[in-house]
Amino acid sequence: MIPVVLAGMAAFSLAFAQEDPLQQANQALKQATGNKVFFTLEERTRWEEKFGVNFGKSVNQQDMLSRLRIGFGVSPVSWLTFYAMGQDARVPFYGLAAPNTMRDTMDLQEAYVKLFDQRETGFGAGFGRSMLDYGESRVIGTPQWSNVARTYDQSRLYYRTSKARFEVLMVSPVKVLPDAFNTPDLGERIWGTYDTFARLWHGVSVDAYALRHSQNKIGGWTGAGTLGTDSFG
Repeated sequence: MIPVVLAGMAAFSLAFAQEDPLQQANQALKQATGNKVFFTLEERTRWEEKFGVNFGKSVNQQDMLSRLRIGFGVSPVSWLTFYAMGQDARVPFYGLAAPNTMRDTMDLQEAYVKLFDQRETGFGAGFGRSMLDYGESRVIGTPQWSNVARTYDQSRLYYRTSKARFEVLMVSPVKVLPDAFNTPDLGERIWGTYDTFARLWHGVSVDAYALRHSQNKIGGWTGAGTLGTDSFG
């Protein structure tokens, strides 16, 4: 009896489901402009409760985390794309001034240019501010669970074949200023190469990278001089 009831509820939900009007508007805009103009919109709100915490400032903290993203992109020709997205992240009931991992009033989360990115082979490039993921976010990543997702000021150049992608890059994590504009700060940066070899043999693929993480005092290294860390994998 229970499976029948569940199946009926599912069928009822599908029958009366409403399509996203914003998604429909975006598709209509793409069709009207020949896939040259598009927009993105995302809103996420969640409630977090922490009990039994007896250290630090967040003792038995209860927070409503809210994040709004609005983006707009233009592809005047097939090999060129411009995109910008603003992000507004807040914690309305936090009480004390929320840290920059939870709060960043409307700021520029992404603003980039992509060249020849839609090609399957040949050269491509990307410049500007962007959320990135390399090595399933373990090497360079943008975890989305945080209310203020990480983003990078970056410059990348790559070459693609049918089975490989060779890339050189320089990325700098953006320092979040909750009440000011997040300006580029290249004192902390990761640069080097990240290469991917797909479908080598029976579905086997390999990622190979050689990266250097450089920091000065402005970029987070607290001692005199600079700090450099080399990573190979």
